[in-house]
Amino acid sequence: MPRGQKKAPLDVINEQLAKVNSQIENHQEKINKLKEQKNDLLKQKQEQELLALSEKIKESGKTVEEVLKAIE
Repeated sequence: MPRGQKKAPLDVINEQLAKVNSQIENHQEKINKLKEQKNDLLKQKQEQELLALSEKIKESGKTVEEVLKAIE
C-alpha cells in the first residue's frame, strides 16, 4: 500500500511551532479574561470595605475629619 510522502523535519517543526503558538494565544485570552475578573472582584471588595468603614464611622458618631485626624 503506498504511503504519502514523508514530511521534511523542518516542516514538522514548523507545524509544531504553529500549534504551540496557537495554544499560547488561546491561553493568553483566558488569562486576560481572568485578570479582568480579578480586577472586577478587587473593585467590589474595595467598595464593600469602604461601605463597612463608612458605616462604622457613622455608628461612632464622629465625622470623617475626626477619624482622619485620629489616624494621622
